[in-house]
Amino acid sequence: MNESNLRQHATVVTSYTGDYAGMYPMLVYADATSSVVRCESADVAIEMPYFVISRYWNVGLADAYYAGDYRAKSFVTPFSRSSIAMTTEYELPCVFLADPRFFDGTTRTSGLRQLRPTRADEVMFPSAKALLIAKRPWTENVESVGDLSRRGRHAIATADGRSATFDRAALLVDEYREPVFEETVWISDHFMFDLPLRHSRSGVRARDLR
Repeated sequence: MNESNLRQHATVVTSYTGDYAGMYPMLVYADATSSVVRCESADVAIEMPYFVISRYWNVGLADAYYAGDYRAKSFVTPFSRSSIAMTTEYELPCVFLADPRFFDGTTRTSGLRQLRPTRADEVMFPSAKALLIAKRPWTENVESVGDLSRRGRHAIATADGRSATFDRAALLVDEYREPVFEETVWISDHFMFDLPLRHSRSGVRARDLR
């Protein structure tokens, strides 16, 4: 079920690139007065920091691709402890929401110019780039969530539409970097959560899988 959900959603995200000149979902704008994701048919509008759309893309794509059902069961992983509220448990990595140079401190520029959706043709290794990542079961009494995220197995859909569950050994987490950002209204604290491959030093140009 987990891999089936991932495959379905990866197809939708890929369809979006076909509908929008090769661009990955552009659902919020860093230079707008407020960054808002909407599902108009459900009269839902949520203001959020820029990168948090990685967990709310289901709301932004619901009208066009899910008949307005942003709370569909397919947005919840099989091992979820609760029904979905607003967020999906299949995250779109932040590398699809910024220029690849943004994730390397040596090429990052000030301001908001590098906060933009990426293009499908910028993904250099589609079969090795995580497009969607399933949230993992929460484990209590863990000293380091970061360490936990780098162990075990991870259900992932890749940019070429494949979905599979990968062992930790298959993940190139050495490429993974937690970026350090200046505090702005557009940057959130979501980088503390428990999924690997959200960010990588080379953005969408990096390999996530061996």
